[in-house]
Amino acid sequence: MIVAIHQPVYLPWLGFFHKMHSSDIFVLLDDVAFSKNSIENRNLVKTPKGKLWLTVPVRTKGRYGQLIKDTEIDNSKNWAEKHWKSISLNYGRAKFFPKHAPFFETLYSTKWSRLIDLNVKIIDYVANSFGIKTKTVFCSSLEVSEKGTIRLVNICKKLGADTYLSGIGARAYQDDSLFERAGIKILYQHFTVRPYPQLYGGFLPNLSAIDYVFNCNAEGAFNME
Repeated sequence: MIVAIHQPVYLPWLGFFHKMHSSDIFVLLDDVAFSKNSIENRNLVKTPKGKLWLTVPVRTKGRYGQLIKDTEIDNSKNWAEKHWKSISLNYGRAKFFPKHAPFFETLYSTKWSRLIDLNVKIIDYVANSFGIKTKTVFCSSLEVSEKGTIRLVNICKKLGADTYLSGIGARAYQDDSLFERAGIKILYQHFTVRPYPQLYGGFLPNLSAIDYVFNCNAEGAFNME
């Protein structure tokens, strides 16, 4: 059984869903410290002028070290209306925008208190759009308290995994020997976004997966390896 682990990020890129698609259980790492101005609360979309960051403002003052699952959205700022306006203006002419627009219009008209609830709602919708049936589990439900690589190993052990699917960037800091000692095989994800139809001229890779959803629906999303 293959387990993959990832923070629940905002408007994830295609590689996030490829990782979910390639695993049997996908663990949402919700009980680690929130990282300000990371993709946990922002991501990229495409406009006629190039890439645009959409950032969800969160409450951080006096909350250093807060966990992702506890991070609150700062609704004193009119972020949701701005995000929906940016998405509808820049993707309104995309082929499949009419199919998916009702979900996002409702999403951004809803008042969200916690960042994780917003992110998971988006993740679930996009995963379903791609036909991904992988079981998702919140790490906080597993009661694993260790840090670093041993934490990942123990998550895999709790779930009965024989294989851990890791992001390629983890090679720089992950201690693979701990997986080997636990009898867990490591697979490294190799995923590159190849060009697909987009609006506004030349192809831009590594945008939020909603760029693919609006332009291509769910067709061929994971035939790009």
